[in-house]
Amino acid sequence: MTSFQPGETLSVKCKNSIFSMRNGYCTFVPEFETFTGAYMTSPGWQKIQAINLATGDAFFPMRALAMTDVVEIRRGSEIVPVPLPMASDHSVKTWTISGSKNQVYTITEENGRRTCTCLGFNFRRACKHIDARPIQ
Repeated sequence: MTSFQPGETLSVKCKNSIFSMRNGYCTFVPEFETFTGAYMTSPGWQKIQAINLATGDAFFPMRALAMTDVVEIRRGSEIVPVPLPMASDHSVKTWTISGSKNQVYTITEENGRRTCTCLGFNFRRACKHIDARPIQ
Protein backbone atom coordinates (compact mmCIF):
# COMPACT_ATOMS: atom_id res chain seq x y z
CA MET A 1 0.00 0.00 0.00
CA THR A 2 1.28 3.43 -0.95
CA SER A 3 1.59 5.82 1.94
CA PHE A 4 1.22 9.57 1.65
CA GLN A 5 2.79 12.21 3.86
CA PRO A 6 0.56 14.85 5.45
CA GLY A 7 0.86 18.09 3.50
CA GLU A 8 2.05 16.55 0.23
CA THR A 9 0.05 17.72 -2.79
CA LEU A 10 -2.02 15.10 -4.56
CA SER A 11 -4.41 15.18 -7.52
CA VAL A 12 -7.11 12.55 -7.20
CA LYS A 13 -9.39 11.55 -10.08
CA CYS A 14 -12.72 10.11 -8.91
CA LYS A 15 -15.89 8.74 -10.46
CA ASN A 16 -18.57 11.44 -10.37
CA SER A 17 -21.31 10.25 -8.00
CA ILE A 18 -24.09 11.91 -10.02
CA PHE A 19 -22.92 10.72 -13.45
CA SER A 20 -25.42 7.82 -13.46
CA MET A 21 -28.22 10.39 -12.98
CA ARG A 22 -26.84 12.86 -15.57
CA ASN A 23 -30.02 12.82 -17.68
CA GLY A 24 -31.92 14.45 -14.81
CA TYR A 25 -29.69 17.55 -14.86
CA CYS A 26 -29.88 20.51 -17.24
CA THR A 27 -26.12 20.95 -17.32
CA PHE A 28 -23.27 18.76 -18.50
CA VAL A 29 -22.22 16.21 -15.89
CA PRO A 30 -18.68 14.83 -16.38
CA GLU A 31 -17.97 11.16 -15.76
CA PHE A 32 -14.91 11.96 -13.62
CA GLU A 33 -13.85 14.80 -11.33
CA THR A 34 -10.30 15.67 -10.30
CA PHE A 35 -9.54 17.22 -6.90
CA THR A 36 -6.17 18.67 -5.91
CA GLY A 37 -5.05 19.48 -2.39
CA ALA A 38 -2.68 18.73 0.46
CA TYR A 39 -3.06 15.21 1.85
CA MET A 40 -4.54 15.04 5.36
CA THR A 41 -4.64 12.04 7.71
CA SER A 42 -8.03 10.54 8.50
CA PRO A 43 -9.77 11.94 11.57
CA GLY A 44 -10.83 9.41 14.21
CA TRP A 45 -14.54 9.83 13.48
CA GLN A 46 -14.19 8.96 9.80
CA LYS A 47 -15.72 5.54 9.15
CA ILE A 48 -15.00 5.17 5.42
CA GLN A 49 -11.69 4.41 3.76
CA ALA A 50 -10.84 7.66 2.03
CA ILE A 51 -8.16 10.01 0.81
CA ASN A 52 -8.57 13.33 2.57
CA LEU A 53 -7.49 16.53 0.85
CA ALA A 54 -7.33 20.03 2.30
CA THR A 55 -9.59 22.44 0.42
CA GLY A 56 -8.21 25.76 1.67
CA ASP A 57 -11.75 26.81 2.63
CA ALA A 58 -12.31 27.64 6.32
CA PHE A 59 -15.94 26.47 6.18
CA PHE A 60 -15.13 23.26 4.27
CA PRO A 61 -11.53 22.45 5.29
CA MET A 62 -11.36 18.80 4.19
CA ARG A 63 -12.70 16.78 1.28
CA ALA A 64 -13.00 13.02 1.88
CA LEU A 65 -12.75 11.00 -1.34
CA ALA A 66 -13.99 7.43 -0.87
CA MET A 67 -11.44 4.87 -2.04
CA THR A 68 -14.19 2.99 -3.87
CA ASP A 69 -14.56 6.03 -6.20
CA VAL A 70 -10.86 6.77 -6.75
CA VAL A 71 -9.64 6.04 -10.27
CA GLU A 72 -6.21 7.70 -10.33
CA ILE A 73 -3.83 9.42 -7.92
CA ARG A 74 -1.06 11.78 -9.07
CA ARG A 75 1.85 13.02 -6.98
CA GLY A 76 3.19 15.78 -9.22
CA SER A 77 3.57 14.14 -12.63
CA GLU A 78 3.95 10.64 -11.12
CA ILE A 79 0.91 8.35 -11.29
CA VAL A 80 0.64 6.48 -7.98
CA PRO A 81 -0.99 3.03 -7.84
CA VAL A 82 -4.46 3.29 -6.31
CA PRO A 83 -4.44 1.32 -3.05
CA LEU A 84 -7.17 -1.29 -2.82
CA PRO A 85 -9.62 -0.72 0.01
CA MET A 86 -8.71 -2.87 3.00
CA ALA A 87 -10.72 -6.04 3.39
CA SER A 88 -13.55 -5.93 5.86
CA ASP A 89 -16.14 -8.39 7.07
CA HIS A 90 -18.44 -7.18 4.26
CA SER A 91 -21.50 -8.04 6.29
CA VAL A 92 -24.75 -6.56 5.08
CA LYS A 93 -27.70 -6.06 7.42
CA THR A 94 -31.14 -5.04 6.23
CA TRP A 95 -34.27 -4.18 8.18
CA THR A 96 -37.50 -2.25 7.68
CA ILE A 97 -38.92 0.64 9.64
CA SER A 98 -42.28 2.40 9.58
CA GLY A 99 -42.26 6.04 8.59
CA SER A 100 -44.42 8.79 10.09
CA LYS A 101 -47.15 8.32 7.46
CA ASN A 102 -47.22 4.50 7.64
CA GLN A 103 -44.77 4.04 4.76
CA VAL A 104 -42.31 1.20 5.18
CA TYR A 105 -38.66 1.97 4.45
CA THR A 106 -35.72 -0.40 4.13
CA ILE A 107 -32.51 0.42 5.99
CA THR A 108 -29.34 -1.28 4.75
CA GLU A 109 -26.08 -1.28 6.69
CA GLU A 110 -22.92 -2.33 4.87
CA ASN A 111 -19.43 -1.85 6.32
CA GLY A 112 -20.80 0.59 8.89
CA ARG A 113 -22.50 2.76 6.25
CA ARG A 114 -26.30 2.99 6.29
CA THR A 115 -28.72 3.80 3.48
CA CYS A 116 -32.49 4.29 3.47
CA THR A 117 -35.10 3.97 0.73
CA CYS A 118 -36.99 7.14 1.75
CA LEU A 119 -37.07 10.26 -0.46
CA GLY A 120 -35.28 12.36 2.16
CA PHE A 121 -32.24 10.08 2.09
CA ASN A 122 -32.34 9.95 -1.70
CA PHE A 123 -32.02 13.76 -1.92
CA ARG A 124 -30.04 14.70 1.21
CA ARG A 125 -28.13 11.50 2.02
CA ALA A 126 -29.51 11.86 5.55
CA CYS A 127 -32.81 11.07 7.24
CA LYS A 128 -34.28 10.30 10.65
CA HIS A 129 -34.71 6.60 9.79
CA ILE A 130 -30.94 6.02 9.53
CA ASP A 131 -30.48 6.48 13.28
CA ALA A 132 -33.28 4.08 14.17
CA ARG A 133 -31.99 0.81 15.58
CA PRO A 134 -33.26 -2.51 14.25
CA ILE A 135 -35.66 -4.34 16.52
CA GLN A 136 -33.84 -7.35 17.94
